[in-house]
Amino acid sequence: MRFALISALKDLRRLRRDPVALGLWIGIPLFIVLLMYAMFGRGETKPQGRLLVSDEDASLLSGLVVGSFRQGPLAEMVQVEKLPREQADRQIRAGRASAWLIIPKGFGRAVLRNEPTRLTLVSNPAQRILPGIIQETVSVMVEGGFYLQVLAGEELRTLAQGPAPGATAMPDATVAQLSVRFNRLGQKLAGWLDPPRIQLATEVRRPGSATQVNFAALFMPGMVFLVLLFVAQGLSADLWKERLRGTLRRVRTTPHSTLSLLGGKLLAAALVFFAASLAGLGCASLVANIRPGSLLPGALWSAAAGAVLFLLLALIQLYATSARAAHILANIAVFPMMLLGGSFFPLEVMPESLARIGRWTPNGWALVQLKAMLAGTVEPARLAAAAALLAGVGGAAFLLAARRLRTFAL
Repeated sequence: MRFALISALKDLRRLRRDPVALGLWIGIPLFIVLLMYAMFGRGETKPQGRLLVSDEDASLLSGLVVGSFRQGPLAEMVQVEKLPREQADRQIRAGRASAWLIIPKGFGRAVLRNEPTRLTLVSNPAQRILPGIIQETVSVMVEGGFYLQVLAGEELRTLAQGPAPGATAMPDATVAQLSVRFNRLGQKLAGWLDPPRIQLATEVRRPGSATQVNFAALFMPGMVFLVLLFVAQGLSADLWKERLRGTLRRVRTTPHSTLSLLGGKLLAAALVFFAASLAGLGCASLVANIRPGSLLPGALWSAAAGAVLFLLLALIQLYATSARAAHILANIAVFPMMLLGGSFFPLEVMPESLARIGRWTPNGWALVQLKAMLAGTVEPARLAAAAALLAGVGGAAFLLAARRLRTFAL
């Protein structure tokens, strides 16, 4: 036991003297975590776009068209900016806007008189979500104009004609008649609008509930396991360094067994995994709604899973014929686990066929348990069974690695 502690302390001191390697293993995924925080923040993600409007009509109706993009949730997603046709054309060609809406001169009068007119919408082909939302909004406006003509077309055309030639205002009788017509129209529509025939049922989800998660919340736990895979690959490669430097051969000449040496390496790796997991989950709590009480258990689970990953990669290193072959084989094993196991892409957004495979990869299986722990939905019996399975796989891998290490050291 004492030799295992000495071996662990030796490995930790070597890591301290090589901070660049450790910084690269941990720093790259954590940088992505912070970048995701800067992009998404704590709340639900919303697309942000820019709509250019060339209002050549400058009428009341054209103002209503522009104002519709500044109301409600749409105002949080679309920034409306009025620009002349030439400037807007340059902006949309440079890809600096999601869409460009052109309201031609005479638009308001044409709508009131039920005459042909055209709204021109130019979309940015490099974007999909925002141009689609803007297009649907404009389509709803066009449909609304059609039904407005069906319901009150005659009254609108009377208003569009304005006062008679030479008169300064419309006759009082005409104004009164239009008022009566609009009042009757309002009474007809009252049965449809108050109360509305279609009701929207809403349900508020608490931020801590397991059903309200954003993309960042799905992404961050996988990024923690990406850190563990990087660290496990780097620490397992240390076995070849110690063999080439003669360290393993010198240990064989001492009364201490290679079992204690491997135990020390595993202890040092587990401590590094715990520190990296705790730091990663702490950064993830800035983006996702993670319960503070689940950070420590999550870090312990991640450290245990990282230790098993280290042992599995150590087996690959020990059975390789050379350091170069070991590096290639480790990469062949690690990269599919990164891609399929939810480290690069959350399992929830992957095709079901690939997600089913990813959940059975070592890191994907452990990641599913970690997400349940962070969300507070893990069942004690299920967690105990998962811990027992993890311990069994880790114990078997440790014994196989210790047995191989005796001949590997020669």
